[in-house]
Amino acid sequence: MAKVDNAVVNPKKQSTGTQKTARSSGRVSTRSTVASSSARPVPKKSAAKSATRSTSKATTRTAAKPRAAGKITDPGVLKAQSLVDSLQKDVAAHTRALSASKKNVAKTKTRSTKSASAADRKEARNASISHDKLSATAKTTRSKLSEARLALTKSKALHSAKSAEESAKQKLQELHEKLSARADADLEKARRAFETKWKKLRTAADSKKIKAATKKLSAKTKAAQKKSSSQLAQLEKKLAGGSTTKTRQSRKTDTAAKPRKAATATRKSAGRKPSRRTAS
Repeated sequence: MAKVDNAVVNPKKQSTGTQKTARSSGRVSTRSTVASSSARPVPKKSAAKSATRSTSKATTRTAAKPRAAGKITDPGVLKAQSLVDSLQKDVAAHTRALSASKKNVAKTKTRSTKSASAADRKEARNASISHDKLSATAKTTRSKLSEARLALTKSKALHSAKSAEESAKQKLQELHEKLSARADADLEKARRAFETKWKKLRTAADSKKIKAATKKLSAKTKAAQKKSSSQLAQLEKKLAGGSTTKTRQSRKTDTAAKPRKAATATRKSAGRKPSRRTAS
């Protein structure tokens, strides 16, 4: 508002300033034209070098540019951004209108001061009033734009915090899934290792038990075989002893039967009459 008032109050200074800038720009343009006309033609090698330098600079600039952030889809942020864009357009339009009104105010002021007529003074007064109104509306628009920008920054901050929270939750979920999968794999690996170790220990213990049982059973079988062999030997001895007693008994019966026969023979001979040979 202060800048606008100064421009309205001192239109002569503004006009003189514009004239000075125009003169300086004219001098610069004439100097540039003279310099361009007096400059020597650039050789091809230097042009090629400058082109390569410009391309290298452009590549470095493009490489130095940061990557664009992801597109925001939050409705609050989009609404605040659209409001800021519309207010920026309004502010740009107001600034253009203010520059035009400043020129009009300066023109009417100079005209009224030169002519000193009532119509020119009224026109100058109306131009200044319209300029004041326009500056007030521009001021309100700028304040609205600042408020909208503040709301946009707040909504962006909230969106960034929310997106950070969501990304953290997603990362935690991914980490949980990864750790659970790794735990399942480690559990399966440990189970297989424990199973192999347990089977090895169990087979060793079972082999020891089987070895002890086989030793015990072999001892029992050996004892049973020994016992059965001794029993068979005793039976064989008994059988052999029985056969000898039978032979002895048969011999005894044979010897006992022979004297009986002799006794009967003697008895028979004793009962017979003596023969003549014996009598003579």
